[in-house]
Amino acid sequence: GPTNLKKPNVDKIISVNSASEMLKAVFLNLPKHIFVSAAAVSDYKLEPIITSESKKINSKIKLKKNIILEENFYFKPVENPDILYEVSNCSNRPDLVVGFAAETNNLINNAKNKLKLKNLDLIVANKIDSQNKVFGEDINSVSIIDKNNVETLDRESKIYIANCIAKKITSMYFN
Repeated sequence: GPTNLKKPNVDKIISVNSASEMLKAVFLNLPKHIFVSAAAVSDYKLEPIITSESKKINSKIKLKKNIILEENFYFKPVENPDILYEVSNCSNRPDLVVGFAAETNNLINNAKNKLKLKNLDLIVANKIDSQNKVFGEDINSVSIIDKNNVETLDRESKIYIANCIAKKITSMYFN
């Protein structure tokens, strides 16, 4: 999706602008042996509600506050596709599906529920709070959860944590 981050030096980058485009791009690139969904798109998007008294909204220009107030614009939440769920439950499902969960409370229970509901093989859970800010930080604390085990990694570098996750994925796939 759109970002200000420098593009990584990898073999292939697929650019998308919406959750629907991402879902389509993912399915065009299946089947694969391992699918790691490192980040989730937003659960919802906002769609404008066009009323009889409002003008058509031009999505190419920024909406100004005074225009929105004058024109009585309203928005409704519309559910985005759940890419991780769709991949994990499709007919050409990868052998191993890994997801992530950012939680503010009930970390382990919420992550275990997500693991089961989305039919995942492994989930990496991040507790988001004042002690573990996660985003924009080089240090993190996570719990790596499969159907039988919970392994909690205390505050470590994200590189160390990424290596632990990669080792877990490798051991699950090759065992």
